[in-house]
Amino acid sequence: MKKLIPIISLFCFAFSFNCRSQITPTYSNVDYVGNGNPKQMLDIYIPPGTSAKKALVVHIHGGGWKGGGKNLNTQPYFQGIYNAGYICVDINYRLSSDSLFPAQIQDCKTAIRFLKTNAAQYFIDTCNVGLIGGSAGGHLVSLLATSYGVSAFEGRHLGSNTVSSKVHAVVSLFGIYDFLSADSQSAQSCTTSPLVHDAPGSPETLLLGCQISVCPAKSNAANPINYISSDDPPFYLAHGTKDCTTPYGQSNEFYNALISGNVVATVTLMVGATHASTVFVTPAQETIYTNFFNSKLINSCPVATGITENTIVDLEIFPNPANAILSIKPNTNSSKEIFVEIYNAIGALALSTQINAQDNKRTELNISSLSPGIYILKTNAGKGFSTKKLIVN
Repeated sequence: MKKLIPIISLFCFAFSFNCRSQITPTYSNVDYVGNGNPKQMLDIYIPPGTSAKKALVVHIHGGGWKGGGKNLNTQPYFQGIYNAGYICVDINYRLSSDSLFPAQIQDCKTAIRFLKTNAAQYFIDTCNVGLIGGSAGGHLVSLLATSYGVSAFEGRHLGSNTVSSKVHAVVSLFGIYDFLSADSQSAQSCTTSPLVHDAPGSPETLLLGCQISVCPAKSNAANPINYISSDDPPFYLAHGTKDCTTPYGQSNEFYNALISGNVVATVTLMVGATHASTVFVTPAQETIYTNFFNSKLINSCPVATGITENTIVDLEIFPNPANAILSIKPNTNSSKEIFVEIYNAIGALALSTQINAQDNKRTELNISSLSPGIYILKTNAGKGFSTKKLIVN
């Protein structure tokens, strides 16, 4: 038996994430939509002895949007964070095998709203919500963060409509952020057989339902890089330099775009690491993730902007992106008068108006004077504030 110890030790070193003691969810298979679909359920991990609200970190799994699931070799990406005292959540979402984009991001945002809605039960600090994900999960956590307020992605028909999907810090690992540029970057990362993203059977094609070069508008709509604005949360990015699935140029490109958009961001290139390598879940790397969340999830409620989850003024805006007329519809809980202000990327007021919400009808706002770009639409109903991201094309 003693002769087996070195072999077992080597196995555990090579596959260290499989040899850890598993942590057990406090709540398993919580239905965040309410329709019984196992692809729309989540697990909640609350550290023992928790009696007051804590920061939350939500893990979104990878698998090319077509496979994978919560607690399927995914615990290593958040286990160290959980051990540091954070409430952690692992979620499922609908896959490309049965649901085309944007179903995946709608599920992720609905899960965030569900957790905030039920924050008291799960001891969640709604002003300190972080995300972590790798590969397709890296794409989804990044899109969730940068596209805050994009109505087509919110999935409000799925439930939990009284709070926002806003998050406050993101760890994105070996993700893809610009579908259309990935193939041009592949040779930089992989000299053997890189994944071809613009192919009939690629994960991106299956996600969108069309080959990405044939439907560039759909591809661009799914790209986190296209929604960056200065109100986005801080990012920590990491990528391997020998990644044959997603080139590390994606993380460099996304990092540069974040910095250009005045978003706090850091990128780490793991020399020689391949896609989803175990180097991303070493204790040293987990400490980096934990320290990042320690430094960023320190907001007080209410936050400095005046936004709280209980006083959010929910407006439905359509279409988004828009180019001439923006339709605005308040929820039934809004006050009589709502002030709407639209700010450009540098924070200058570009347009303002006042609408009457008493009859809960749509108001059409002429935005033809706005140049193409990303704007922040801010609403004030006297009791609270809300912001949404508006894209003008």
